[in-house]
Amino acid sequence: MRIALFADRLELGGVETHILSFASELLRRGHHILLYSGAAYQELLDYFVHGHESFQHVNWSQDNPTDDVRQFCPDIIHAHPFTSIVKGYMVARELGKPLIVSMHGLYDFGLDRSPLGWEVSRDVCRIIAADMGVASLLLNCVAHPEKVSIIRNCIDLTTFHPLPLDQAARLELDLEEKWFTIVVVSRLGDNKETSILQLLRCAPELSSRLGGLNIVIVGDGPWITHIRDKATETMKMARNLRVNLTGRQLDVRKFLGMADLVMACGRAALEAMACQRPVFTANAFGYAGVIDSNNHHDIFLHRRGYAWISDEELTSQLIDLANNEVYRKNVAEQGLEVIRCYHDLDEATTQLERIYQQYV
Repeated sequence: MRIALFADRLELGGVETHILSFASELLRRGHHILLYSGAAYQELLDYFVHGHESFQHVNWSQDNPTDDVRQFCPDIIHAHPFTSIVKGYMVARELGKPLIVSMHGLYDFGLDRSPLGWEVSRDVCRIIAADMGVASLLLNCVAHPEKVSIIRNCIDLTTFHPLPLDQAARLELDLEEKWFTIVVVSRLGDNKETSILQLLRCAPELSSRLGGLNIVIVGDGPWITHIRDKATETMKMARNLRVNLTGRQLDVRKFLGMADLVMACGRAALEAMACQRPVFTANAFGYAGVIDSNNHHDIFLHRRGYAWISDEELTSQLIDLANNEVYRKNVAEQGLEVIRCYHDLDEATTQLERIYQQYV
């Protein structure tokens, strides 16, 4: 099958890695992929598609997008937010090809009840939501709610798998090998920086009560300079604290391997769980606690359970986690089972292929 994937910008983030993970698995299964985007990091493309001969990437031109895509002769067009949905609609209509749209967040751009949104919704074959939160929004706003279905955000379990705790790797980051280590994987912006700044406020008390603390912050964004300055300032206040900001990373596995506890949300949380790490989830709306077999549907499928807590409460919860290794091991095992049951990329790609095959 020849599949044209439309995406606005392929930079480092959950949506981008979602798209490229599916593209990589589709290529492995013998499909041909054209990725049509406004911009893309070449290193990100190289990491996921490995120079595969059946993969092409084309940047948007200033001319008619149909001319950019026509030579690929797609069997189906699959568009992701935002402007790509409109471009995908234009190309699908002009080439007479089926159109699939994926929606990753709580927005209805391109499928709203505007005149253009009505046209896109009328012509699109299927609207794929990333979770029930997205699906619920779409069911209430799109003109054709019967076209909405769900394929969850999923992880390649051949890439992300249980990792042994690698304390020695901490030395490469100028950390203390034996100290309790929290690894934060997050975009440093979009209000996700709030929880990181709160963690840094709590860090002197945490490091004092634990006898030493390493914090590794993996990610990039507009707040990175401010967070780096706060980290430097905080380390001056605490003798037994180390904080390392790694910046943007394509491969986070070595950082997950050194973690006693991971703070993350969304795809980053799923990757940590696949590596059998306990995850204390934090996003732009606060904290939802440790992910386990009881609350994962609320957190990942319904986007529920997040709330801000005080510095004292955050400190108390993290101290309890640090002092209970048996509990951390137990929830890490539960998390891995959650990934295997509900977030396996292999099964999700099969679901996606079945959708494609209905309309080709």
